Amino acid sequence: MKITKIEKKKRLYLVEIDKKESLYVTEDTIVKYMLTKEMALSKDQLEDIKNFAQFSHGKNLALYFISFKQRTEKEV
Repeated sequence: MKITKIEKKKRLYLVEIDKKESLYVTEDTIVKYMLTKEMALSKDQLEDIKNFAQFSHGKNLALYFISFKQRTEKEV
């Protein structure tokens, strides 16, 4: 599998793989895995990237949510 395109979309990046599969990832994911256009990926690497991207996006949403006011653990 090969990355065919990386495009910035607001706060996320759209990563297109083999022109048939695409996923949204955060900048943290791109930096951690050093993703570049034309980079070859194995299935295991792709699964790791998907898992980390989901974790990173959730973390960013939580940080955005708590940035407005102090919240309890239950609210978060």
